Amino acid sequence: MARAQGWGKFWTIMRLIAALGIGAAIVAQAIQSFTGAVENGRHVATIVSNFFSFFTILSNLFSVLVLLWAVLWFWTRGHRKAAEPRGLALSLAAVTTYMIVTGIVYNLLLRGIALEPGSIIGWSNEILHLIGPVFLLLDLFLGPKRRRLAWGSIAGILIFPIAWVLYTLVRASYITNPATGDPWWYPYPFLNPHLNTYPALLAYIGGISVAIAAVAAIVVWVGRLRGRRADAATGAVETVTVLVPSVAVAAAVTDPVLPAPLPLPAAKPVLVEPVVVEPVVEEAIVEELVIEEAPIEEVIVEEPEVEEPEVEEPVVEEAVVEELVVEDLVIEQAEPTPFDDEPEILIEFDEEFPEPPTTDRNQ
Repeated sequence: MARAQGWGKFWTIMRLIAALGIGAAIVAQAIQSFTGAVENGRHVATIVSNFFSFFTILSNLFSVLVLLWAVLWFWTRGHRKAAEPRGLALSLAAVTTYMIVTGIVYNLLLRGIALEPGSIIGWSNEILHLIGPVFLLLDLFLGPKRRRLAWGSIAGILIFPIAWVLYTLVRASYITNPATGDPWWYPYPFLNPHLNTYPALLAYIGGISVAIAAVAAIVVWVGRLRGRRADAATGAVETVTVLVPSVAVAAAVTDPVLPAPLPLPAAKPVLVEPVVVEPVVEEAIVEELVIEEAPIEEVIVEEPEVEEPEVEEPVVEEAVVEELVVEDLVIEQAEPTPFDDEPEILIEFDEEFPEPPTTDRNQ
C-alpha cells in the first residue's frame, strides 16, 4: 500500500511537469504566431481564431487542463481514494486518445511538409506532436488509481472529433487564408477539397475516424484491465455505512454475514466510491419437470342392502273350549258360530235353588 502511494505521488509530479511543459509549448507557439501576424500586417483576430482551430492545439490544451485536474485531485482527495472519479477517468481517456491520434497523424502525414519560415518553433512543435503524445501513452499504463470505464464511454470520446470535423468543414469557406489570400482556409491539407478529390477527402476522413475509434477502444480496454487488476490486488469492495446513535456498522456487500457492530467514539459517515462490477450473466438451464399423473382408481361405493322386515302373519289358533270350574260351576265356552255376533255362555246348575219363602204381609 505504501509503495502504491509512493508511486502515485511520483507520477502525479510527472503529470504536473508534463502539463507545465505542454502549456509552455502552446504559449510559445501562440506568441510566435501572434507577433508574426502583427509584424506582417495580417488580421490578428483571424490568426488567433485559426490558431485555436488546429486539432493539435486543442488536444494539447485539453490535455493540460485534464492533467492539472488530476494533480489537484490527487493532492486534495486522491491519496485517500481507491480510484479516480468517473469524470476524471473519462477525461483522461479522451485526451489520451486525442493526443495519440495527433502524434500518429502528424508523424505519418504532416511531418516534412514545408511551412512558412519562422512560423514554427522547433522545440514547441516536438512537444506538441511527439513528447506530449508519448507521455499520455505512458500515463495510460502507469497513471495511478485508474478507474474502469464502461464500453459506452467510447461514444463520448468520439463526440469532440466529430464536432471538430464538422466545424472545420463549415468554417473553412468563410475564412480568407491570411498567407495566400485564398477565400478558404483549412488547418490541414488533407481536409482541403481544393487540393484533394472528394473520394480522397472522404477516404482521409473515414480513415482518421476509424483510427480515432480504434484508439479510443484500446484506451478504454487498457483502463478496464488495469482497474480490474487493481481491484484484485487491493481486494477493494463496495462498503455500506449505517449510522445509529454512537455506533457505526460497516459491512462488505459481498459478505452475506454482517459483523457485529463496532462501538466508535463518534459516528462519522465514510463515503466510499463503489467499484463497478460487471455482472456475469450465466445461462440458466431449465430442466423440464415431468409430472406423472397418478392413475385414478375408480372407487365403487356399494350401496348397503336394505333388508325388508319380515312381516309375520298372525297365527290364528282355533279356540279350544275349556271347562272352567268355579265352585262347582261349569262354564263352557262355546265356539263362535257364524250366525252370532258374540258367543253364548251356557251355565248349567247342578242343583235347583229353592224358591224363596213367601211371607204374608198381613201377618
